[in-house]
Amino acid sequence: MLKCKVDIELWDRIRKWWTLNSINISSISETFEDKNPNISSPQGRKIWQAITWVTGYTLWKNRNECVFEKNKSTSASLFKDIQAKSFEWVSSRWKKGNIEWLNWLSNPLSYAVSQTKKKGIG
Repeated sequence: MLKCKVDIELWDRIRKWWTLNSINISSISETFEDKNPNISSPQGRKIWQAITWVTGYTLWKNRNECVFEKNKSTSASLFKDIQAKSFEWVSSRWKKGNIEWLNWLSNPLSYAVSQTKKKGIG
């Protein structure tokens, strides 16, 4: 779930999307904890945790499709799916206002940090 070529490429896309220098993907348990040292805002960590869980689910689902249906997905298609599913999850839980899709696509962390000061997330 963390070491195959597609998974590594996918985590690299997520790192770039969040403009992070690195992502700790040494173990599954560490990956799904909200302890990313590059994210200081509590709201940003909650959003990061949501994205890691969506990523885990997407990778698990993709692995099953590869094994049982012989359907292979690219890291690019999985990444788009993660962006859409995580946007849907986070924006449905945002306390006040709306998260803009284009802001989400450009960098959810910078949007989260600037907006959580005003609105908060639950």
